[in-house]
This record gives sequence, structure tokens and C-alpha cells, in this order.
Amino acid sequence: MQKGHTRPLASLLLFCLLVAILLIISSVASTQSSRLRAAGPLLSLDRLQREPLPGPPRQVIGCMECPERHGGVDTQQGPDRDDDITANAVATEELDPSSSPITGANSIAFVSNGEDADADGQIDPTLPDAPDFNLWLMRPDGTQQVQLVDLPGDQREPAFNPSGRLLAYASNRTGTYQIYTIEVSTGVLWQITTTQGNKRHPTWSPDSNWIAFQCDRSGNWDIFRSHPPPLAPKCRLRSVPMTRPLRPGRRHLPTLPTRLPRAL
Repeated sequence: MQKGHTRPLASLLLFCLLVAILLIISSVASTQSSRLRAAGPLLSLDRLQREPLPGPPRQVIGCMECPERHGGVDTQQGPDRDDDITANAVATEELDPSSSPITGANSIAFVSNGEDADADGQIDPTLPDAPDFNLWLMRPDGTQQVQLVDLPGDQREPAFNPSGRLLAYASNRTGTYQIYTIEVSTGVLWQITTTQGNKRHPTWSPDSNWIAFQCDRSGNWDIFRSHPPPLAPKCRLRSVPMTRPLRPGRRHLPTLPTRLPRAL
């Protein structure tokens, strides 16, 4: 073939290649356009910021500690509202709630560094001179707030045993946190642990035969287990009769149902 005839042929082939590329690009663009039309109109970023996407209404949760955002008003919405049942204790801290497992007892154990000096069944709105944490009981609606013990140091993390008869808790009255139990109906206390290291967060076995807790005896927190009374009856500390207030002006210890399981 002569050289003069090769140039038109090469040009023709290049032209055909360009046409094929343009057809492919046009086909792809047409397919994408069809998909976008099927998906609906495009929303600009500005519109997305101004108009929320369709869907169920968002739940707005207010914060009483954030008045600059919600005007100091609880704006929580929804079927499960959070009820502050210790709102009367405005200057103190109420922590570590534990509800009684006994049907009909309707009591919550917790700790507070407040006091009820006027014995009106409500923690006072002012902080006492010695704000140690002590054990308290109250009804699920926040009424009948009663202090169980008035001991030195902090009593923390109460936990009902399965029968509801005893509360296990951690106390640093001796300088380190040890595990104690209190019989709610009588105020009898037992010290369960005496070894070195801080013991915290007691929890009961389903049959109440042992208490598990965490301890930092070795320098790291590990899980330990100990046996509550009656396996350790010699550790009894004191008894607070039901008929005597804890101290002048203090309400009596609350009573539980008279028929309690014998098992601890």
C-alpha cells in the first residue's frame, strides 16, 4: 500500500474511535441521569442544613445543667420520662441506688451526704457540717427518706441481698474500704472483710451464700468473694433497736414485711 493512502485510513480510524468514546460517555451520563430522577430531586447543602430529612420526629432531651441551651427547662419528650425523686436535696449528692427485690417492699436503698434534721422524711436542702455519705431508704416516689445509719466515714454502694433482708455495702470507717452488711429491719451490722486493701461494689450470689466485690490488695483491682452472716457471726459490730431513733430528731428505722425468708 502506498504511503499516501495510509494517512486517510488512520484519520478514519481515529475518528471512529473518538465517536465510540463519545457514545459511551453519553450512555453513561444518560444512565446516571435516569437513576437520579428515580431517586428524587437533589438537595443542596444549604437546604439540608435548613430542612431536616423526612422521618420520625427527633427526641429532644433537655438538661437542667445547660440553661443556656434549653432555658433551664426539662424538654425531654417521649413515653419514658426521667423523674428526679431526690430533687429536694439541692445541695447534697445522692448516689448508688439499689431497689429492694421484695414484692411489696417498695423501697430503694441509696447513699447521701445530707441529713434530715427536722425529721420530715426529706433530705434537707442544705449541706450538713460533716457531709459524710451514709445509708438511706426511700419509697420509689422519693417519699419517706430515712437514714439507716449514722457512722463515721463514707458508706457506699449498698446492695440488697435476694431476700431483701440484708444490705451489703462498702465503708471506709476504718481507713480503708471494707465490706459490711446491715439487717434492714433491726440495724444489726456485720463486718464481712478485714484484710488489707480497699473493697468496693459488693454484689450477692442468687442464693445469698457469698458476696463478690473488687479489691486492690495486690495493687491492681481484682475480684474477690467472701461469705456473709451467719457464716461470719462473730463480726457483729452493734445493734440498733427498732424502737430507738438513731439520734435525737432522727426517724426510726423503716420496717419490712413481717414474713421474711429465713435464708440470707
